[in-house]
Amino acid sequence: MKRFLIGSSLVVSCLLFVTYLNQAKAADASLLASPWHITGNNGDAQAYATVNPNILSGQDKIRLTYNLHGLCALGGDASAIIFDQNGWKYVSLSGYGQNCKDGDQTVEIPLSDFKLDLTKPLTGSFHARFWYGKSFTVDISSATLFNSSSSTPAPTPTPTPTPNPTPSLIAGTNLLTAGWNLTANSGSVEKYQTVSPSVLAGNDNLRVTYNLNGLCALGGDASALIFDQNGWKYVPLSTVGQNCKSGDQTVDIPLTKFLGLQALQRHH
Repeated sequence: MKRFLIGSSLVVSCLLFVTYLNQAKAADASLLASPWHITGNNGDAQAYATVNPNILSGQDKIRLTYNLHGLCALGGDASAIIFDQNGWKYVSLSGYGQNCKDGDQTVEIPLSDFKLDLTKPLTGSFHARFWYGKSFTVDISSATLFNSSSSTPAPTPTPTPTPNPTPSLIAGTNLLTAGWNLTANSGSVEKYQTVSPSVLAGNDNLRVTYNLNGLCALGGDASALIFDQNGWKYVPLSTVGQNCKSGDQTVDIPLTKFLGLQALQRHH
């Protein structure tokens, strides 16, 4: 039999399934004249952009495209995206996207998360601040304001008849017999679940519903979702979903992210 192991999270359900993900992007008002390349070493680093004081008018979200280059960003103003409006109004980027990821990603953040007064102008710049105890690099390639309610949805194409069946979601296979509650203090905690050796067959994604309860999970095996298949095949939970978040969230993880996992192989 094989085991399924998770560290540093509360898991409500885990489902294996086949599905497709589609994303649509739209643009409106750019905040950056050029991309930001932010570097620091055992300290803070900041970048600034001068913007029209009334640039928030009519907008309700900001879209950021950025690369943490593997940085496990900290919370508070150690990973702050900031609007100046009679003081700093900011969100912590560590609470959005995939913390610790090395590679470009895009997030859409409601302006309401910044606690801004959208009826009033800005009183200063748009900027970012990062702090970390070691060397780090963060690239922010674009920052765009837009109104989500006024965006025009893409037209739905007319289906073309085809003799081949369209792949669809198959019945999910629940890996847990009950929810997991993991607690620890200055150490590790683990949970195990015995499952059928052939449970991966016919599936290509793992859906996990969990609550970090505000934990800024670390990378590597410090927040590992693990399949035992001739050794650990795992994904750090810190690299999916919203790290540091308090509240339930659900992520879909391709089984290909579990490097070396053979999804169709029978396990011993």
